[in-house]
Amino acid sequence: MNMKEQILVQARNLISDKTRWCRCALAQDEAERGVNPSDATARKWCAVGALEHCSPTVGLYKAAYDLLLKAAGSLYHRRLDFVNDELGHEAVLEVYNRAIELARQEGPGEMMP
Repeated sequence: MNMKEQILVQARNLISDKTRWCRCALAQDEAERGVNPSDATARKWCAVGALEHCSPTVGLYKAAYDLLLKAAGSLYHRRLDFVNDELGHEAVLEVYNRAIELARQEGPGEMMP
C-alpha cells in the first residue's frame, strides 16, 4: 500500500461512522463549532478535513487531495465540497473508495513508517 493510499484509507476510516463526519466545516468540536482539523477538540471532519487530519506532510496531502478531486469529478461531475455538503455521507465514502482505487493503481510507491 503506497502512502497516498494509506492516508486515504485512514481518512475514510475516520469518517466512515456518520457521527464523525460533518458538512460545511473542515472539522467541528463536540458543540459543532468549526475547529481546525488537527485541533485536539475536533470530533467530526468533512471529506477534506479528514484528509488534512491524517496527512503527515503538505505534499502527501496535496497528492491525495488531487485523487479525491479526480474521484469526485469522475463519479459525480461535481467539486468535492459540493459532494460533501450537498450529496452527503454515502457519496463522500464512494469518492474515497474511488480515490483509494486510483492510488492503488499507481503502484506501491513509498510506504509510511
